Amino acid sequence: MDESEGLKLYQEKRLKKIMLMLEDKGEVSTQEIVEQFGISRDTARRDIIQLVENGKVIRTHGGIIMPEEKLQVLNYFERLNQLSQEKQRMAQLAVKQIQPNSVCFIDVSTTLLQVAQNIKVPCQIYTHALDNAFVLANQPLINLTVLGGKFDDKNRFFYGEEALEQIGQVKFDLSLIGAASLEEDGFYFKEKQNARIKRKVIQRTRKVVLISEQQKFQKQSTFRGGEYEDIDVFITDQELKPNQLALFEKSTNILY
Repeated sequence: MDESEGLKLYQEKRLKKIMLMLEDKGEVSTQEIVEQFGISRDTARRDIIQLVENGKVIRTHGGIIMPEEKLQVLNYFERLNQLSQEKQRMAQLAVKQIQPNSVCFIDVSTTLLQVAQNIKVPCQIYTHALDNAFVLANQPLINLTVLGGKFDDKNRFFYGEEALEQIGQVKFDLSLIGAASLEEDGFYFKEKQNARIKRKVIQRTRKVVLISEQQKFQKQSTFRGGEYEDIDVFITDQELKPNQLALFEKSTNILY
């Protein structure tokens, strides 16, 4: 393989990862591509042009978005198949946190959906995520409780006073929680009702595990679900930068 073929192959792998980022979030900025892959802005722009020419994305002033017809919510089988190797590794680390006969809460996210599919020990699981419920419903080792209430059909979770009341009646041994963004004063979510669920769950949990990719430190969302001092274990996809690590308590176990 000559140098040009090698560069082309590397770009093809990078483009696939950019599409995974886009399918996960709906939009990706040029700066995110630069930081995620350690490439120049010119290289990032060439990647964007290639994706546009392939008809896979729409270019915006600061990056790319998915074409409207591709923004539909993927069903849970498709989302599982599209998990990156990094997310699969994060899910494997999260599964190991679940102890036999424990009472656990599992959040809504594609990574945690993979967790739900791979639980191999008897335990009691609470979730407000519809897709988690589908995966867990036929697992004989799992005693499943799906939190009730109103249904967010876009993000596929249940919410409301009924769900909060149910959470208030349980003391969880372990909670596995995701995040839309990781910011200086805590981790955030796009939906107010989803953030309320997380705050209540954290109050009722002995051991809180936060699962999120490092690139979420570059994101911004609206509603805070918790603070870093709430977190006992943080599972991510790569080593944290010093300023990111400083946000967590020294007692927090960082896994990647």
